[in-house]
Formats: sequence, structure tokens, C-alpha cells
Amino acid sequence: MLDENGEPTDDPSKAHALLPFGGVKSYGVTILMDVLASVLPFGLATVHRDDEQYHGQRLASQIFYAINIKNFVEIETFKTEIDRMIGTIRDSEKRAGTDRIYLPGEVEWMKREAWRVKGIPLHKDHVGRLEAVAKRLGVGAEW
Repeated sequence: MLDENGEPTDDPSKAHALLPFGGVKSYGVTILMDVLASVLPFGLATVHRDDEQYHGQRLASQIFYAINIKNFVEIETFKTEIDRMIGTIRDSEKRAGTDRIYLPGEVEWMKREAWRVKGIPLHKDHVGRLEAVAKRLGVGAEW
């Protein structure tokens, strides 16, 4: 992170700007993602969407890819190499006190599966607000 003077800091209370992950190499990827997710669809870079005209959209850019894997490699070859990559990552040396290495999105996927069975947990404050809205609208709230 950078503080308000542009100096590096690891103190979240002094953070003014978040640097891209991965340092210099990732900086190019960050710019490329902004070109694809902001300039291409909107005609305007994220760094230029800070006035009132774009209020609420500053951090809203997204991009989705659709890739036909068969255009690059056979599907089975692709799947085999992905499985091998996952195995190598999971078998990497773990930090002391860590029992497992999770892949990006894996924890969320596991929560999703658990929530399908047990339901999505809600904080008591949220439940209270939902009950108040339900009461105001005359809708029964079954928790």
C-alpha cells in the first residue's frame, strides 16, 4: 500500500492506495485488465472514472473470457496438466501450522456446498433488519 504521500506502508490506517499484487510484473497485468474491463467496454479507464458522472462505478469493471480450449490443446491433455498443477501446488511445502494449501476460490466453493445443505448463515443484526422489513411489509418471517 501507499500512504497519502506515495510512500510504501504496511499500516492499513495509513493506506491511501493499494498496489497491484506481484509488484512490477503484475503492474502490466493490472493495466491490461483495466483496458479489457474498462476502456474496451466503457471507453474510459478506471483511473478516469472518479468524478460525479461515474459515482459508484469506479470499482465496478469486470471482464469475462470464453476460451475454446480445443483451439489450443486437446481437452484431456489440458485436464491432465491442470490436475497435475493442482497436485504440485497442494504438495508444496506448507507454512508452520498450516495443514492445507487452498486454491483461489476453493474455500468459497466449500462454503457454498455446506450452505446448500445447512443454509446460509446470517448475522443476528442482519436477521433483525430482515425481520423488521418483513414486518413492515406484512410478510411472514420463518427463521
